[in-house]
Amino acid sequence: MTDSKRAKMLERVRALLAKADSTNFEGEADVFRAKADELMTKFAIEEWQLEATKQGRPEPEARQFNFDWYVASPVKHQLYTMFSSLSKHCRCIVATGTWSNYGSNAIQVVGLPSDLDYFDMLFTHLALQMGKSLEPKPDPDKTMIENLVMMKEAGMKWSRIGELLYSIDQLEQPYTRNTGVKFTKLYSDYCRLNNRPQLRVSPIVYQRSYAQGFVKIVTERIAAMRKAQEDREAGERFMSGDNSMALVLVDIRQQVEDYAYDLLGKKGVKGRQVSRSMTVNGAALGRGREAGKRANISGNPQRGLKSNKQIRR
Repeated sequence: MTDSKRAKMLERVRALLAKADSTNFEGEADVFRAKADELMTKFAIEEWQLEATKQGRPEPEARQFNFDWYVASPVKHQLYTMFSSLSKHCRCIVATGTWSNYGSNAIQVVGLPSDLDYFDMLFTHLALQMGKSLEPKPDPDKTMIENLVMMKEAGMKWSRIGELLYSIDQLEQPYTRNTGVKFTKLYSDYCRLNNRPQLRVSPIVYQRSYAQGFVKIVTERIAAMRKAQEDREAGERFMSGDNSMALVLVDIRQQVEDYAYDLLGKKGVKGRQVSRSMTVNGAALGRGREAGKRANISGNPQRGLKSNKQIRR
């Protein structure tokens, strides 16, 4: 499959996802997203069949993905859950290897080129959506207190809020510890005067709780999308009696696994589950879940996760 043909297919997928983004009707948006996902699945099958005709056994590839965010982000475990779930959705395997791999700035993912492109697109865009929710930018057209409250209730630290307010000239001097004391009073007074519940949770607990809620809903939506597509295809196979597409998908998954095992050994693709206790804030968890429901399960033409600052704070 030529790179130009793959690029054209990705543009078609982006166009469908842009339509999903632009409609106000969630049902219509889901139809566009499902169609984009279906196109990528059929394209992977076409790619596999073409390569099989040429050389007998199509070869997946191992691609290096940026992994700086795992080292830098306070919500790295939630991001990794999404990274892993999306890779499975796109018929790819994360070649985690040993635990020491997590200290590097790249990690290998194995799959067909088109599936790797789709995975890259999905993860990048969803990670950036979550990052923007965790660190909304102040609006110069709003008052300082409106921006302060908006950023505080996104779980941001006073120091970061001060830095951003100073950048748009809504703070006369750079942030100091005394500024944080003033911010606390401003926020308390605003909540009291507006009969508004005051957010009383540490920034790190808020961010991790929000990310947990966001990722949970996004992964559930991805799983539901996949199941709906598989059910639809099963119905079509039953009506037509043609089971070839299902068999090709099984072959693709098996060949990706075989390639990964040949390249890295079973230990290299098995991965390692991370389980750790975490204090959870219910309000932040709920806000993250709501954001996950609104998230556009879509792609972005950027390659790699380039805006790490948006998910580090």
